[in-house]
Amino acid sequence: MKITLSCRAQFIIVGDIPISKCMKLESMNEFENLVIASSYLKNEQGCSSILNEKSFLQAVDKSQDLLCRLMLSYFGYSEQNVVYLAKALRFAIEKRHDTISMGIAWHLTWIYYKQNQSAFPSLVDIWPAVRCSCTNESEYKNDICSSEAVIVVQLDTDAAQPSVMFFSIEVIYFTNLMYETLPFANRIIPYSDHIPITGSSAEMLFDSHRNLTLICKSSRLTSKEPCRPSNTQFEITACVKLYCKAKGFIPIGEEHFPKIFCGMRTTVVQGTPTLMTGMQIGKKVGTDNFKKGTLGGFVRFRGENAFLTCLHVFLTAEELTADYITLDDTESYHVKYYQNTTEASNKDDGIVCGKIQVFGFGKNSEGTSIDAALIQLEKGIPIDSSHFTATTGQNIFY
Repeated sequence: MKITLSCRAQFIIVGDIPISKCMKLESMNEFENLVIASSYLKNEQGCSSILNEKSFLQAVDKSQDLLCRLMLSYFGYSEQNVVYLAKALRFAIEKRHDTISMGIAWHLTWIYYKQNQSAFPSLVDIWPAVRCSCTNESEYKNDICSSEAVIVVQLDTDAAQPSVMFFSIEVIYFTNLMYETLPFANRIIPYSDHIPITGSSAEMLFDSHRNLTLICKSSRLTSKEPCRPSNTQFEITACVKLYCKAKGFIPIGEEHFPKIFCGMRTTVVQGTPTLMTGMQIGKKVGTDNFKKGTLGGFVRFRGENAFLTCLHVFLTAEELTADYITLDDTESYHVKYYQNTTEASNKDDGIVCGKIQVFGFGKNSEGTSIDAALIQLEKGIPIDSSHFTATTGQNIFY
């Protein structure tokens, strides 16, 4: 199709048909509007007559996704345009136009990121979402419970970050502090082993929810029916825990997490799992309620993997200077491994890796001394054979 501009600049010639530059994109046929809009957008005057709030909202209202994306590609940054697009985003969410909502939301998110990327040295992820307003489990999974759009920013930092406003859109920061209260399991959690979570089901769920980080079977307490408030009884039932990056925020264009998955009820938990890498010399070991020490070296003990550290990591000065040093079997001397090499925190963030098997402490007549504990590794705890020595404070390995 031949498209030319008239010398009189009053019409755009599409084929042999003159089209007024003030023509509105009112056709219900998206292809017709695309042809007209693409012609207008090539001309400065035509571009200004097309790129306005009314024309864009008309395209959103008619669910003309390609036309919206074409117009978005010509929207330059200005405060006026951001205000237009923020209004259009709420309108698209309310109209349930998912693809258009995603296009507008990611365009706004990109504008915000480009303006503030220098302030994000520890950026992990950034994505647009809607704030979930559900207060109970009565909503159906396909319901869109809110049209309040936000921008979620994940930062790898321990410093708290207050939310800010990007025009009418709230920007919410998630930092490592958000996950401090996630407990480590200190007991075996019962769950139903006869109900499998298939790989295909898990893959479909991950594909449908970019906020999802982990799927695992677990159990939860539920009240028996019927029950009264005065004599409520509970029972342990199987469930599937769905871990997500930011609980209460649904990525735009997606649905709520399912209430039933592989025949089991679901429970949503905020958290991002960190898989334990192979243990390395130089990392922190110890216990949560006492001191931390350094993993000194790996050895073989009675055919099993073990490592050395100092005994004073586990005992007080009074215990070390006693005539006889003993470890009370009734006390817990399970040793934890901490992946944070820069500073051992007081948080319960370690992984139980073994138990003290042999120890020695004292000074002999020659003036030499010993302060050592041998920790036998539990089954399944790996050693990083390729980089088994960590250099604290530096990004190099030996």
